[in-house]
Amino acid sequence: MFYGRENERKKLHRMFLSDGQMISLIYGRRRIGKSELIKQALKETDIKSIYYECKQTTERNNVDSLAELISEIFDFPKPAFENIEALLQFLFKMSEKEPMILVLDEYPYLRETVTGLDSILQTMIDKYAQQSQMKLILCGSFVETMKELLLAHNPLYGRIDLTIYLRPMDYYD
Repeated sequence: MFYGRENERKKLHRMFLSDGQMISLIYGRRRIGKSELIKQALKETDIKSIYYECKQTTERNNVDSLAELISEIFDFPKPAFENIEALLQFLFKMSEKEPMILVLDEYPYLRETVTGLDSILQTMIDKYAQQSQMKLILCGSFVETMKELLLAHNPLYGRIDLTIYLRPMDYYD
């Protein structure tokens, strides 16, 4: 059973069902239930989704792991991508044909291994804004790092449609 977080699940479902591209930011301290909230919301939708937990390794390792997931979800041989930018471009193009949810959990790990990742995402978001049906969720525990994505000097500023700051559940939940 999954308890609580009704408001947050409703917000995610509205995002999933909305037309066009949407970008979401979910953050909060460790062990509070961010990943479980997202996984539960994904279970409750029929939209094709990719849930990827970023690793604190290299860009190459993250690209290979994500390419493996893409292969499984789309049921075709593992695609080869030169870098994360090529992989993201592929996914954004795929989302032109059918709605897709991409979750990058522990986003700060990927962000620290890929120089300029916020800028790469900004380029993809802007380039595919009119034709994409991508629902992108960036999730992380490093509260200050995640809050930084909302600041005016960050390339993603003004592009995040839904922000959820997940707090501890209250006594009643």
